[in-house]
Amino acid sequence: MANEQTEKLFSEILDRRILKKAVYSKASDKAVTKLVISPFRRADGSIMLSAESFCGDNKAIRKNLPCDPAELVRPALEGFRQVNIFTTAGDLELRRSKSGSLHISGKLDPDAGEAEVASHDERKNYIIDPSRDAGFLRELGLADRSGRIHDKKQAKFRQINRFLEIIRDVEGVLPEPTPAPSTAPDETPVPNFKVTIFSSRRSVMAPGETVTLTCKLEGFEGYETLLQWECDKGNGYENVEGANGDSYSFEASVETLSYGWRLTVYYRPAVTE
Repeated sequence: MANEQTEKLFSEILDRRILKKAVYSKASDKAVTKLVISPFRRADGSIMLSAESFCGDNKAIRKNLPCDPAELVRPALEGFRQVNIFTTAGDLELRRSKSGSLHISGKLDPDAGEAEVASHDERKNYIIDPSRDAGFLRELGLADRSGRIHDKKQAKFRQINRFLEIIRDVEGVLPEPTPAPSTAPDETPVPNFKVTIFSSRRSVMAPGETVTLTCKLEGFEGYETLLQWECDKGNGYENVEGANGDSYSFEASVETLSYGWRLTVYYRPAVTE
């Protein structure tokens, strides 16, 4: 009965071409975290299914499948106990109990239009785009100045995007946030800190000249501070040993002028006797 019910559902979804993707979870194989199946269009115009399995070691395995309801039914009845189906006609959830009984929640809009199907050779559409968010990714130590993800950070980059995809998939059904309580009049105000960095670097410099970085702190009255200058040589920011003053100098060279420099300010309320 569960087999017929599931096959009928997936047949309707594929026949109407309303499938965006199906996300399979709660796998019987503990090494697999989830399976995502979505349609794509081949160069000749035909439609196939792309199946991407995600493993606990941050690896993803992808393979192409024929656009056949059986390819969607099989993992729902054998390898996974939960399936979230996203379509243009509404979202569905399938849950299979240990005894094999099937529960389907949600319904399909009979008047919904077809889903857009991307070409297989299109670039992976990450929520965080390295070409657009290079600065943000560089601050995290994941990318260089041009937005190229470091080889050793590829798994972390994919992990962040998968997390954002999960948030995007459920954001429409999340409860409204509870308004934050108003600030009491006698509550201590949040400090208004400001850190400004000045550089002696000029547009044209000769090798060996000195470049000095100087910081100006504002709003830290009543706080003890510890300064730490940091340098990014292409693999993320690292502390510069001994660089804890309000200024730091280095010799200009092709390499040092291409590095990224920043200052981290650690602070705590000053101890009064």
